[in-house]
Amino acid sequence: MFGYRSDGRKIKNIPPFFKIIPQVMRTRSDSQVYYTYDMPIKEIDNYIDKKAEENIKISYMDIVYSALVRLMAQRPRHNRFVMNGRTYARNEIFISLAIKKNLTDDGIETTIKLPFTGKENIFEIKEKLGSVINENKNVEKNNDTDALARTLSIIPNFVLKFAVSTIMFLDKHGILPKAIIKASPFHTSAFLTNVASLGIDAIYHHLYDFGTTGIFLAMGKKKKRKRIRKRKKRKKAAANDFDRYHRQFLRDRRGQHRRTSARQVYPRALQRRNGKGRGALRALHRRGRHARGRKHARRHPFDRDRRDLRRTITAR
Repeated sequence: MFGYRSDGRKIKNIPPFFKIIPQVMRTRSDSQVYYTYDMPIKEIDNYIDKKAEENIKISYMDIVYSALVRLMAQRPRHNRFVMNGRTYARNEIFISLAIKKNLTDDGIETTIKLPFTGKENIFEIKEKLGSVINENKNVEKNNDTDALARTLSIIPNFVLKFAVSTIMFLDKHGILPKAIIKASPFHTSAFLTNVASLGIDAIYHHLYDFGTTGIFLAMGKKKKRKRIRKRKKRKKAAANDFDRYHRQFLRDRRGQHRRTSARQVYPRALQRRNGKGRGALRALHRRGRHARGRKHARRHPFDRDRRDLRRTITAR
C-alpha cells in the first residue's frame, strides 16, 4: 500500500512520458504488442550436437528458457511491471512455464514458476528446470498453483467472483499476501509456453490483466524456410558495352593514322542489342570532316575535340 509491495520496489525517477502512459492505457490488453520472430537454429543445432558428444542433452526449450533468464538479468527494465499506475522493479527473476502432464487431448495442464538470480548458467538452469518438470509430470503431484486453483474451484460461483475480485483489489493496492503471489503463475517476469510439442506453429497469446506478467512467449515447431541470400556487390562496370567499344574506337583513332572502320569495332549484334543504329555509326564517321569543317554545324554528342574527349574518358 502507498506504493510499497512485497514483490517489487517502486521506481521513482522515470521519464514524464512513461509516467503518463499507465494512466492512458490502464490495462495490459490496451498496451500489448504482438511480435513474430523466426529464429535461425543452425548455430543452435551445432551447439546441441557438440554438447551431445559430451553426453549433455540440451533441448530448444532449455536454450530459450535460459535466454529469457539472461535477458532479464542484462536488461533489468524488462523485469518491471505496472500496477495501479505505478512502475515497479521485481526483486527476483521469475519465469512461468505451462506444461502438460501427458500429451493427450484430455491431458491435465499445469504451470510452474521458478525463481532465478540471473547469475545461473545454462547448465544450472537446465538441471533446475528438468527436475521440476519431471516432478510435475506425475499426475498425482500437485504444486502450489494446483492447490490454489483447486481451493478456489470448490466454492460456489458467486463466492468465487467475490473472492477473485477481492484478490485483484488487494493486488492493485499492494497488500496481496506473499503466499498467493508465490503460488500465482501470473505474478512473473515472463510466461513461456512450448506449443511445438503439439506440432503447431507459434501462437499469438494475450497478456493477463490479473497479475504482473509483461511478456508472454510462445515457441512453435521447427520448420524449413526459404531464404534469399544477398548477392555480393560487383564492381561498377561501364554504362553499357557500346561505351566500352566507343572508347576502344577512340583509342585506335588517336594511336593510328589509318582510318578504322566503325563497323569493325561495333558488331551488328551489339548495335541491335543496345539500340544504337546506323545513326550512331554515321556520327562517328563524320566527326573529323563535317563537324570541324563547319563552324555552326549541328554537332552530335560524340563530336567533340580531342581535349574534351580526353577529359570525358578520364572521368569515366
